[in-house]
Amino acid sequence: MSFYDGPKVIHWVRDPFWGALNHLGYHGMRLLPAAIASGLGRQLGIAAGRYRFKNLTAICDRNLQRIRPDFSPAQRAGVIEKMWQHLGRTIAETSVIDRLWDSAGINVVNEAAVLGLLRAKRPIVFVFPHLGNWELMAIAVQRLGATLNVVFEVLRNRFERSLAERSRRRLGYRLISPDRSGIRDAGRWREARVLRSPR
Repeated sequence: MSFYDGPKVIHWVRDPFWGALNHLGYHGMRLLPAAIASGLGRQLGIAAGRYRFKNLTAICDRNLQRIRPDFSPAQRAGVIEKMWQHLGRTIAETSVIDRLWDSAGINVVNEAAVLGLLRAKRPIVFVFPHLGNWELMAIAVQRLGATLNVVFEVLRNRFERSLAERSRRRLGYRLISPDRSGIRDAGRWREARVLRSPR
């Protein structure tokens, strides 16, 4: 392990450095239209894959060689670049997530299945797979009338974690951390009225 990868250096130098950049980018992108912020995130994602996360890009390439041995190096590089584009967009859209729904022209399909359960005041467990921008699925069910209690991954970088939590609270989520505190919160909210009537 190099000095740069030591726990004290990570906590006091690397995390604050990247945290400051992320905070600057987050608040800067909030000034932009959602579509422009998303497009900028696409370009930043490509740059991150090429320069900041070279090791992850190399791991992806090795995995693709195993999964798709028929792919040429150029095809593998194209798939990996699309992955970084998607991740860049998703992270950038976090800053404008409260405006993204209205600007994206999204249609909800088969909402009757959810509305029926909401009218019956039955609790629902939603599983949001990480396809596209997964936060939009949460917005969709909230707009149908559900109050979401969301179990979330705790990001290691405390500065990145604060941005993610701020963005999600702006949407009205109740955040449940994956620890004892989160279990207590889930039990307390279970006794409360967690669903409201559909609009």
